[in-house]
Amino acid sequence: MAKTDTSHKIEEFAEDLGKLLGTARAKAEGWLGQRASIVKQLTQLRDEANTLLRDLGHEAEGVFAVDGGGIEGTWSRQRGRSAPTAEDVGGGSGGDFSGTEKRWAKQKAGEKK
Repeated sequence: MAKTDTSHKIEEFAEDLGKLLGTARAKAEGWLGQRASIVKQLTQLRDEANTLLRDLGHEAEGVFAVDGGGIEGTWSRQRGRSAPTAEDVGGGSGGDFSGTEKRWAKQKAGEKK
């Protein structure tokens, strides 16, 4: 009787293992399908973006070009002036905001006149 009981337990274990492996395989196939769908969507987005940039042509090159002046050169062309300095946007190195505070105080004093 011991052999029959052991054989029955082994068969139950094999069935449970088969079900578990089947479930894992189904989930893995589902994930691979989702991955393929995401790759397809991202590829379409990339292609559309490339098409739009190509259609913009020379206009996009003028705005996004990095010339010898880097970002400052682009800023100058777009705004007709030089790029803002650290003092213009809030003061020097190391996060010192005293330049901004002084400029704000000067501006406030000018408004009162």
